[in-house]
Amino acid sequence: MQYDDFLEQVSQCTGLNRAYGDRAIAAVLETLSERIGSKEASDLAAELPHHLQAAVAEAPEHPCHFPAEDFVRRVAAREWIPAREARAHAKVVLRTLRQTVSNVELRNVLSRLGPDYQTLCGDCRPTPITQAETVR
Repeated sequence: MQYDDFLEQVSQCTGLNRAYGDRAIAAVLETLSERIGSKEASDLAAELPHHLQAAVAEAPEHPCHFPAEDFVRRVAAREWIPAREARAHAKVVLRTLRQTVSNVELRNVLSRLGPDYQTLCGDCRPTPITQAETVR
C-alpha cells in the first residue's frame, strides 16, 4: 500500500482531513515504535511506505512497556485531542497497518504488545498462517 492510499483510508474511516489524518498516523506509529523498540520498529519501517518510515525511526533501543491505556494517552497527547478520539484513531491506523505489512511482520509487532492491547488491535490481527508462509 502506498502512503496516499494509507492516508486516504485513515482519513475516510476517521472523518479527518488529510493534514489531521497524517498527524493521527504519525502519532500512532511513533507511540507504537516506543512500545516495540528499535529492532522491531526497524523491521516494521522496512515494510512501510517511505513517507511513514520516519514515524518509527526514532524508536528507543529497548521497548517501553506501558499498558494500552497509556498508549492511548500518549497518542492523545501527540495529537492534542481527547483520549476517546485518540482510541478511535489508533484502532483505524492499526487496522490499516494490517493491510500494509506482511502477516509475519504484523505478528512480530503484535507479539510485543500485552493482552490489554486486544481492545486496540482486535480487528487488526493477522490472518491465519498459510502454507506459503511456513515454507519461507
